Amino acid sequence: MKTLLKAIEYLDISLHEERNSTVFFSELADSTGNSKLQKLAAEIGEQDKEHEIELARLRDALEEQVEDGFIPEEEATFDENHLNTLFPNEDSALSIASSVSDREALTYAIKTEKNSINLCEKLKPELDEQYFHVIEGIIGDKKEHIQRLETLRKEYI
Repeated sequence: MKTLLKAIEYLDISLHEERNSTVFFSELADSTGNSKLQKLAAEIGEQDKEHEIELARLRDALEEQVEDGFIPEEEATFDENHLNTLFPNEDSALSIASSVSDREALTYAIKTEKNSINLCEKLKPELDEQYFHVIEGIIGDKKEHIQRLETLRKEYI
């Protein structure tokens, strides 16, 4: 583990993003009149819930290492620039999903998926290789989401 405390901080932010993303996509599915967007948003929202569970399990595993006394000599040198969250809280995610046009919602959706990839890519080097499959799986899902969202957004051009 390179920097356990940094990894936990990245996980906290990633959990925050996944939770707000789930809220955003669930609300978008409920509020859109477009059946394709409704279906896609519901699917992504469900998958983001699964990501949240996976990240929470990973965080718990790292916390156990802290509790077991395994903390390498490190300082928490977290870079605040990585806190570039799209939705500061769940209310913000709800508000945006229910108040913007479908095209704007797709743009927000793509941004939130890209932001999640960015966070995962910053998290991965802080983890032991045994956890890479979790992060790589999430990144793969996010890339697929982006592709599907971009395809749907093209229908609005």
